[in-house]
Amino acid sequence: LAPYRALMRAGLLPAVLTSHAMYPALDRRMPATLSAAVLTGLLRRRLGFRGAVLSDDLEMAAIERRHGLEGAVGLAVRAGVDLVMICHTYDKMRRGIAHLRELASRDPAVARRVRESAGRVAALKRRARGGPFPPLRSPAAQRLAAAQARRAFTVIRNGAGLLPLRLAPASRLVVVDPLHTMYGWNQPVRLGAAFRRRHPRTRAVLFDPREPARSLRAALALARRADVVVAGTYNARFSPAQAVLVRRLAALGGRPGRPALAVLAVRDPQDLSAFPSVRTYAACYNFYDVSLQAAADAMLGLTPATGRCPVPLLAEGSG
Repeated sequence: LAPYRALMRAGLLPAVLTSHAMYPALDRRMPATLSAAVLTGLLRRRLGFRGAVLSDDLEMAAIERRHGLEGAVGLAVRAGVDLVMICHTYDKMRRGIAHLRELASRDPAVARRVRESAGRVAALKRRARGGPFPPLRSPAAQRLAAAQARRAFTVIRNGAGLLPLRLAPASRLVVVDPLHTMYGWNQPVRLGAAFRRRHPRTRAVLFDPREPARSLRAALALARRADVVVAGTYNARFSPAQAVLVRRLAALGGRPGRPALAVLAVRDPQDLSAFPSVRTYAACYNFYDVSLQAAADAMLGLTPATGRCPVPLLAEGSG
């Protein structure tokens, strides 16, 4: 709690985002997002927080499957959430609004909570319009994000001494772009573009786990003509198709004249558990462009790789 106390004392904490984690020492029944003991008892009363409380997405399975969308909305508001986040499905957003209106119309306690929250949200808006914080896309904010992304990038395995990549201008690099599939967004992760900015002779291929056979054929066809392959993975430990892809690419690299393989987890470093024999493996923890560029730069030797993995890895027998 020390960082929160320090930020509040400095007047630099206008809002907090809840997590859906359980903290049994505070509440044995409810995750933090739905816990009055955490949000009202600890955050408001003990710590004296006066800003706005935002929930994490109530569409996440940990919440919606157990409590239902409408049930979660009511629990969150009663617990102390000021801004209920329903992030991806328009119909669910409408349902959440309608349910909250209905609750407030018949429950004076909920109506009072809505009025309190409206005041906090209005204050947050005023601060956002005229506060000391630079816009997220300002040059200063972008420089900060780039610096943090460079610090985070981690080489986890480099058994073959492949990293940093030593590419001649004519070296053929193939990058496998994974698909960001969470919440049905299905957006390509633009890892290949990050490498191409530094090494023009880069070709990218999308691996779509919804079409694994076609995607595997396309990736292998390009890889066979490459000198080096960088395979990006996204939650691969829950994606058998991605695990097959990496194993097939690794098998290619085991033959004379075939490409060397480096794997980059763009979200969860635990992807390694899906292909534990991979010799060259790194993590950037984030699929946003700023982190992808930091990973490409470090893997190409343009910046140092100084990050350390913050969690024990299942594939290393420590998790």
